[in-house]
Amino acid sequence: MDKKIKNYIIYAVFIVLLFLSTLFKSFSTDVLWPKDQNYKGSFDGIIFSDPQDIAGLNVTRTIFKENNKDLVKYDISFLYEGDFGNLRILGNPVGQIFLPNKMNPVFSDVTLKGEYNKINNALFQDNLKLKDLYKKVPEHDFSAVSKVRVPLDKEVQEVKFSILYEPREINHGLKGNVAKNAVFVTNARVESFRDTTKQEKGIKNESKNFQESGYYVNSIEVINERQVKSISFESTLNSIVFIISIAAAILLIWLDRSKSQVPLLISMMLSVMTVSRFLDKGATAFGILFIWTITGYIVSLLSYAITNEGNKIRNNDFKRSIAWTLIFLLVNIVIFIIPRTF
Repeated sequence: MDKKIKNYIIYAVFIVLLFLSTLFKSFSTDVLWPKDQNYKGSFDGIIFSDPQDIAGLNVTRTIFKENNKDLVKYDISFLYEGDFGNLRILGNPVGQIFLPNKMNPVFSDVTLKGEYNKINNALFQDNLKLKDLYKKVPEHDFSAVSKVRVPLDKEVQEVKFSILYEPREINHGLKGNVAKNAVFVTNARVESFRDTTKQEKGIKNESKNFQESGYYVNSIEVINERQVKSISFESTLNSIVFIISIAAAILLIWLDRSKSQVPLLISMMLSVMTVSRFLDKGATAFGILFIWTITGYIVSLLSYAITNEGNKIRNNDFKRSIAWTLIFLLVNIVIFIIPRTF
């Protein structure tokens, strides 16, 4: 069999090993987007049993800090023109809701039925600026849950109250908080909706309003631009390095030169370092220190097998591979482990 064909077969074994190594639990999307730091969010808002009886609905939204905690405040006012009805407060309000006299809330947990899947699709396909990033987060869709029902009565026509929520946070496992968002939904016609959240340095506020299946939707994203750009840059750079490392290895095997062992080894080790991120997976410290190190040793032996005459691994190659593996381990500690400690 031609030596080049044998070399490509050996390299194909490496590629299979490379992708199989990412199946370990030490490599997963949960490293980059931890489930315990990215809770399933719910819609904010108010849903009326008879939306045609509501007039002059005005909403003002503000995101602010209180005791180092971010809160979303909605100041809501409307005129009730019906006789008897109900409104449902969406989501999980925090603190007490101060309603007008004669309006007594009833507490009951329900998941509302309606076109909420269509609202989620509209948000994550067209309307949210960081929609592609949010899709990497487990359970990124908003749920339509309600814990509070408020009876409406013709005796109380002018209604004013405020609701407080915690914004949904999007957290990266290595970068920390990337964005906060909140989505207000109602089935009554909105006369005025204002966002009064202050713009902070390095933070960008993105607001969007649209209608979907009879619902009025107003979203806001508070984006940490520096972190988002950093994640995007690192992901793009990683993909470029991975593709170049594969192409370089294929070219070096084609050239079939005895002096190509070191460049070939470097390109293969770069593939090991970048394959998990290329697949949108992160690597744990265990994966970097142990699985990558073991894979690096095997890769070193394969590089000698490809460049040696007869595709044989000599006794000295085992010793040299240990040295290369230690260098590989040291590089990984400097590039990946040490930055995580700060």
